[in-house]
Amino acid sequence: MWQVRKRWPADVAAILKGEFNRSTGEAERKLAEARLPAIAADYQARVDEARRRLADNRFRDLSENEINRLAAKFYAQMLPRYRLSKPLSPVERQQMLKDTRETLQTLAGNLGSNDASPVAAVTSRLIDQEGLPIPEDSPSLAALQLLVLRAFVELHKGVVSQLEGQPDYRPADERVAELIDREGKPKRTVRELIKAYREEKEDSWSQSTHDAFGPVERLLKDTVGDREPSTINREDARKIQQLIRSLPLNLGKRKALKGLTVPQAVETARKLGLPTINPNTANRGYLVHIAGLFNFARKEEWTATNPFEGLTIHDPVAREDKRDPFSVEQLQVLFGAAPWKPRNDSPDGKPSRFWVPLLCAFHGLRLGEAAGLLVEHVQENEGTPVLLLKAYEGRRLKTKSSRGTLPVHPELVRIGFLDFVQQQRDAGAERLFPDAKTNANGKVGAKLGEWFSKLVKDRGLKGIKLGMHSFRHSFEDRLREAELVERTALALGRRAERGAVAGYGDGVPIRVLSAAMAKVEYPGLDLSHLYTTDVAEAA
Repeated sequence: MWQVRKRWPADVAAILKGEFNRSTGEAERKLAEARLPAIAADYQARVDEARRRLADNRFRDLSENEINRLAAKFYAQMLPRYRLSKPLSPVERQQMLKDTRETLQTLAGNLGSNDASPVAAVTSRLIDQEGLPIPEDSPSLAALQLLVLRAFVELHKGVVSQLEGQPDYRPADERVAELIDREGKPKRTVRELIKAYREEKEDSWSQSTHDAFGPVERLLKDTVGDREPSTINREDARKIQQLIRSLPLNLGKRKALKGLTVPQAVETARKLGLPTINPNTANRGYLVHIAGLFNFARKEEWTATNPFEGLTIHDPVAREDKRDPFSVEQLQVLFGAAPWKPRNDSPDGKPSRFWVPLLCAFHGLRLGEAAGLLVEHVQENEGTPVLLLKAYEGRRLKTKSSRGTLPVHPELVRIGFLDFVQQQRDAGAERLFPDAKTNANGKVGAKLGEWFSKLVKDRGLKGIKLGMHSFRHSFEDRLREAELVERTALALGRRAERGAVAGYGDGVPIRVLSAAMAKVEYPGLDLSHLYTTDVAEAA
């Protein structure tokens, strides 16, 4: 029989031991190959499930300190219920003593056979209260259940001791007695590390650093807060890295996620299709602060190593593309003067200066993509005007994902873009912007980019590398604020899909993209002075 063997991805290899090995059930190669899609889907489903478990912390076994603490918490919570609080008649006393001894005999049998069923339900509730869901087959769950059972036995022994006239009972089980003495708490937890770190550093923090550390603190407390820092290894750090990668945008402001732990919020957000934070926020807002915390732990000898050292999340935006976006106020200044004059005036014979910045602002186009558009690249798809982004002879696109079909933004329609396209079409033009020349290096619109950078400077607009490409960053900020489904946002931003959905299906329908594009707005930006006469009169 033909078999399929495949290694597990590195990020889940520690969970999915060995390798994927599945028989096709077929001896003939062609028949076996026909079963490959179903087997590949099964492989991907197991990988996705492992990654979800990593992300929501459900695959982390409890540490010994957590087991001790939870068992001690159970004993402390139940102890008041097992104290005699009212006088008993001799008959009541004898009956209770008989019943308790019978219960003890039964529990001793359970303990002798490692049967923790009498405390299974209460142990599950205890774990749920702590926000520490773990697999039912976890060895640490079995260890916790048995320790809770031992504490349960000691509670009943305490009742017998009280009924026999000895109210100050100390557990005979030394393990349980030690838990009570220590109150089940580890020597120094991550929670205590955070407290010490704040006491040391907080006075020197700016308000922005103070605000940024709050979400980091919540994340750590909801995942490893009760563990000793020295028990957190590189594998644990990578699990937290995976969780950060999946954090929903505006986690603390969403009603649907209120009251949930961070792992629970991530899982709920995934099911709701909520957008996630960008790599820059993940790295600078979370991983940098966590690495700093554990550097402090290493210097103060809480831990010998920093398991988070060097961990980052890949950012698809190239380093050279890092720059500030335009603010709405800057856009209002920019588009409030020439060449963006009322549409009954001519843009001085250089239509690229008028339209290319607007196309970049409302579609996230790069300079060469906008300046190099052909007239035939503006078409209709299912009744919706669209831009076709594709390579042609003399012009390449930056990446494979740069190809795309984008609905024309409603604001450009109001400004008269489709009328301009029709004028170019009627004139027999091939290129939409013939004035956007190609330089000696083959770059379309290079001179246009230089003109725009000078215009930005002349208008007194300040920011890091503010220029034509800043529009793409502004557009992607607007995409995030629109809170679109991730696959739709990636399609509008022409970013590569990630994970299991990558490469599946025929893409996002144009009607969905059109509705989503209409939600991409610049609140407070007023371009009504550019609207066509008909639109202005209708308004």
